[in-house]
Amino acid sequence: MKRLIKKIIGLSVIVPAIMLISCSNIGSGSENGGITPQETPVEKALKELSVSPEKVFKLTDKVTLPTTTSVSGVTITWTASPEGYIETAGTDIGKIKKRDTEDKNITLTATAVKDGENKTKTFTVVVCAENTEPSAQDFAASLAIPSSVSNDMTLPKTVDGYTDAAITWESADENIIKIEDNGSDYKGTVTRNIVDRKVKLTAKVEYKSETATKEFDVNINHIEEISSETSVLIDKYEFTGTEIIYTRFDKDKNKITDGYKYAYSKVEPNLKKAVLTNTASYQGEKWMTKQDVEALLNQMRAELNKLENKNPLTLGDFKTFLSLLPFLDEEAYATDNKIFESLKRMSPGILGEETAFGGLSETEKTAKLKSCIPALKKFVTIQNLWLKAQLSPALYEYTLTKKGDGTYEFSAKTLYDSHKNWYEQKGSYKYESESGTIKKIRLNGYKNASEIWLDLSLRKNDNKRYGTDNVPVQFTQGTPITLTGSEDSISVVITNITVSDAGTMTADISIDGDTAQSYTLQFESDHLN
Repeated sequence: MKRLIKKIIGLSVIVPAIMLISCSNIGSGSENGGITPQETPVEKALKELSVSPEKVFKLTDKVTLPTTTSVSGVTITWTASPEGYIETAGTDIGKIKKRDTEDKNITLTATAVKDGENKTKTFTVVVCAENTEPSAQDFAASLAIPSSVSNDMTLPKTVDGYTDAAITWESADENIIKIEDNGSDYKGTVTRNIVDRKVKLTAKVEYKSETATKEFDVNINHIEEISSETSVLIDKYEFTGTEIIYTRFDKDKNKITDGYKYAYSKVEPNLKKAVLTNTASYQGEKWMTKQDVEALLNQMRAELNKLENKNPLTLGDFKTFLSLLPFLDEEAYATDNKIFESLKRMSPGILGEETAFGGLSETEKTAKLKSCIPALKKFVTIQNLWLKAQLSPALYEYTLTKKGDGTYEFSAKTLYDSHKNWYEQKGSYKYESESGTIKKIRLNGYKNASEIWLDLSLRKNDNKRYGTDNVPVQFTQGTPITLTGSEDSISVVITNITVSDAGTMTADISIDGDTAQSYTLQFESDHLN
C-alpha cells in the first residue's frame, strides 16, 4: 500500500500521501471472532488458571496448583483455607496432607502479581472422605482445565492414582484446538488468531464399565505480538484485539522509523478475512491520525492563500509552508538556495534555472513565485485526495501461520470488493505481456467527490516507461491522458471499461494515436505493509 509521503525527489514521490482515519464502528465479528477489550497481564494470567481435580478421592494424593502461565512476568502464589489439608508452597505444592472422615471443602486462593498490580482468584476443591468410592461420573465431574489459554494444553489420559480410569478428549474444531496423543497424556495444540475464539472440548471418562462425559468451553486468546529481528532492524506487529500496530525499529538510529495502525472489525477468523481501517501512521517521529493530517493540510492551504496575496513575494516567504511538510528536514528550507531547489522540484518547469531567476527584478521574481502556488495547491489537493482514498474500510485477507517452533508469521492483502466501483478499490489493475507493443500497464483509480482520478503507467516493448509519475490525474473516458517518460511524452485514451465481479478489467486503450486495442487487466492486491 502506498502510504505517507516519502522523500521528495519530485512531485511524483510526494503523492503517496498522508493517510489515516479513525474507525468508530468496531463490530463484534462472527460468533467465533468476538473482539474483546484489552486485558492486563494479571487478568489474563488469572483467566488461564485452573485447579484439577476439583474432587480428590482416596488414591489421588495431589492437585495441580500452577505457579506460571503463558503471561511473562506474572508471579502466582497460593493459600488454602482451612490450612493443613493441601500444601500451597514448595516442592510439594498441591500435595494432599490429610483427609477427614467426612468430605472437606478447601478454598484455594491464587494471587497474581506483576508491576504492582495484584489480583486474586478462588477455587474450591473437595478433599473426599477416606472411604469414598468414586464412579466414572465423579471423575468426569471433578475434571478441570483452563477456561482461557494462549499456549498448547496438556490434557490428562488417566486420573491420578486410578490408572484404570481412562480419559479421552475431542475438540469441536481442530482448526482451533487439535487433540494429539502425546504418549502419557494428550496435547491440545492451539492455533491463535487476531481475535479471541471459543471451542468446545469434550472429555470422556471410562471406569469400571461406566462411561461419563464433561464438556468445557475454552477461550483461545488472540495473538498479541509477532516480531522478527535482523542485525539492524526489529519489525514488530502488536494485536490488541481491535487494532494492529506495526513498527520498524532501527537499531543503529535507536528509534522507530516506520509504523502504522489499523483497526479491524467484521473478522471472519476461519476464513481469515477482516475489514481493516487505517487509523494512524508514524511520521516525523510521532503517530499522526486523521485529525493531525487534516489540520496539517488546512495549515498548508492557509499558508498558500496568504502567499498568494502577498506582494512582493520572496523565496524566504515559503519557509513556513515548507516547514509544514513532514518529509522535509530543516536543511531543505535553511537557505534561499535550498528553498529554490525544493520549490523547483514541487513545481517543475516554472522557476527555470536559479542563475536566471537571480537576475530577475523583484516584480518578475514575485510573478514567478506566484506561478508556483497553483502547483503547490494541487499538491495539497492531491494529499487530500489520497487521504480520502484511505477513509473507507477495506476487506483484507490475512495469513497467520503457526511455524514448527510455535512462533507465528503475519501478512495481509486487500481483496476485490464487488460492491465497490473499480476506482474505489484498494489495489491496482495490471496487464503484462512479453509480446506486443505494450509489455505492462498498471492503473490505480480514486474517487474524489463526483470526480474520478487515476494513476497510470505503462512500459513499451522497447522498455521505455511512461506514467503520471504517481500523481493522480482527473479522468473521463475518452479524454486523453498525458504520460511523461524519460525521453518524451505520449497520450493515452481509455474507453469502454468493464469490470467483472472478480475484478478483471477489460478496456479499450489507444496509445499515442494508435488504433485502440482491448486489454485485460487483473486486479492486484495492496499489501498491508
